[in-house]
Amino acid sequence: MYVKEITNPNEQDIQSLKRLLQTLSSNCTFSDEKLKQLIQAEESHLYGLYDEESQTLAGCCCLGIYYSITGKKACLEDVTVLPEFQGKGGGRMLVAYATEEARKLQAEQMMFTSKPTRIQANKLYQKMGFPQKETNVYLKKW
Repeated sequence: MYVKEITNPNEQDIQSLKRLLQTLSSNCTFSDEKLKQLIQAEESHLYGLYDEESQTLAGCCCLGIYYSITGKKACLEDVTVLPEFQGKGGGRMLVAYATEEARKLQAEQMMFTSKPTRIQANKLYQKMGFPQKETNVYLKKW
């Protein structure tokens, strides 16, 4: 498996992305327009985990870079791997790749959230040296 930035997804990639987001939540969807905005945004990066043999998109994650009054930060979102590719080191590859990219982009820290029910993912993040931050997360949608 290998990781690369997705800058020009083909139809197979788009279908795989839709399937990947369903692994996060049955409510997760995206439009072609949102995907286009993500790819074109200078501060946002979509990384794909590809199976070398089939060239199938097996996983993905998004990295956002932003500035706050306390410095340049990175936020990792939507880290997921298709069930048939889980347990093969792909999640670790995605997170390591995104972490290195955040460093290259000179972010001072990277934050992300993970549902407590994603037990394997949370164990992976802790093994990779990401301590759990004690905080509350609030969400408002409109």
